[in-house]
Amino acid sequence: METKENEIILPDDPRAATYHTDIKGWISYNCHFFGNDERMARYDGSTHRICEGCGAVVGKINYCRACYDKKEFDDYLAMPEMEWNEEGRLYSQANDEYYDGWDYALDACEDAGTLKDMRLIIAEPVYVKEIDPSEYYLDGIPDGYELPDDIREAFDELNEIIRNSKTILCYRPGKFRVMLP
Repeated sequence: METKENEIILPDDPRAATYHTDIKGWISYNCHFFGNDERMARYDGSTHRICEGCGAVVGKINYCRACYDKKEFDDYLAMPEMEWNEEGRLYSQANDEYYDGWDYALDACEDAGTLKDMRLIIAEPVYVKEIDPSEYYLDGIPDGYELPDDIREAFDELNEIIRNSKTILCYRPGKFRVMLP
C-alpha cells in the first residue's frame, strides 16, 4: 500500500497499524506483520514522528535539525574537560573531522571560526583486537569439533603479535572535551 505523497502518518494514527484477530497480530500500514509488537508495527506504518525536543512533526527521526544540533551541543558541554597531552588526535564534533595536532586544528579554524566553535574532543585510539578462533570459525565448524592444532597455534602466535604491537587502527571521539589553551 503506497502512501500519498506528502501524507503524514504518525505512529498513533489509526492508519499506522491495525490489529487483526484472524491471525492475532499487528499489521502495519505497509502490510508487514509484527505479531504482538504494536510499537514496531506503528513505527513501520508511520511516515513521520514527533520531535522529542520541540514537538514538531519530522520524518522518521527522533529530532528536528535544530533540536538535534542543540542536543549535540548540550551533550558536548556536559562532557568533562581535560587538557590534551598532544598525543593521538583531536576530534571536531562540529566538523566531524580528526586532527593530528593543534596546527591542523588551527588551519581548520579558518573555515569553522574559532577553536571553541569546533567543539574539540580528545580522540581515543582503537587498537587491533585479538581474534578468538572459536568465535571466528563458529559458523564453519560442526558442533563438537575443534580447530586443528596447527591452526590454533597460528592464532595464538598472531594474538601474541597483536598483544605486543598495540597497533592503532583508527580513532573515535572520546569522553573528554579539550581544555583550550
